[in-house]
Amino acid sequence: MAPSRSIVWAPIPCLSSLFPMIGHFGITDSVGVIHDFGGDFYVNRSETHTIFGPPTLYTQLSEEYWSVISDEEWDSALSMTITKYQKKRYNFFINNCHHFVAAVLKTLSSGEKKYTILSLIRAFRLSKAVRQIPDRNIPLTAHSDALGCEDT
Repeated sequence: MAPSRSIVWAPIPCLSSLFPMIGHFGITDSVGVIHDFGGDFYVNRSETHTIFGPPTLYTQLSEEYWSVISDEEWDSALSMTITKYQKKRYNFFINNCHHFVAAVLKTLSSGEKKYTILSLIRAFRLSKAVRQIPDRNIPLTAHSDALGCEDT
């Protein structure tokens, strides 16, 4: 299981091999269960896998940054976003897994912060807090902390 309150990343077969910066995002609930937008009207829920397999990287969102949000509030925001996305069609360009994760974060911040697909990708790929999930081996260089991620 992935760490709780984390953004996870899984490689997309073939595509991530050609373009390592491209992958599939999901977000975990307060106990570490992964949720990811998997297609028209479908949000995947799994303890171990995204729709493209097990995640290889994650960044756990900072306790300092998100500490005012209880586990119940976290899971409620995730549940509200899941309900919305179970009514949405998937579109690779305008409604995908990245948009789903950004929508959860926006709900958690009560709309105060603007999360976009580009800010999410940039923050995840450049975060000092990105970690490899054990037994997965994809190298990643890290530099910043734009999502309020832990800096351990």
